[in-house]
Amino acid sequence: TKTLHPPRIALATAQNRLSEKALFDELEIPVAPYRAVDSLESLKKAVAELGLPIVLKTATGGYDGKGQFVLRSEDQIDTAWAELGPAKSLVAESFVKFSREVSIIAVRGQNGEVKTWPLAENHHHNGILSHSIVPAPNSEALQPIAQ
Repeated sequence: TKTLHPPRIALATAQNRLSEKALFDELEIPVAPYRAVDSLESLKKAVAELGLPIVLKTATGGYDGKGQFVLRSEDQIDTAWAELGPAKSLVAESFVKFSREVSIIAVRGQNGEVKTWPLAENHHHNGILSHSIVPAPNSEALQPIAQ
């Protein structure tokens, strides 16, 4: 039989925000504080523990700003649950204020060799990626950290 690279578990992990965050925790890669949410009660508990604002996201299937709801006040909890609750597997993240978003793409060969591309600076419009600038301006100091 042929071996699939990367293995299926890698894709499954990357497609589920909760699994991905758990892996990042295990690897000590910093992520925003988060809680798993699977009921209105657990959403209320996440708001109490994380504080507001938070970003509520579907664990799977979200893209281009879809499957997300930014809660800025407690009176939005029921609306957020009504909008995303049917997914039944959600993640609530602390809202992180940031000056810009950068991303990196990396690959690892079967021999263990890792290659990376230059950092990209991502720009969004209404929650949807509109364009990226590569290499990201003023990113020389960030590149080795990201690698």
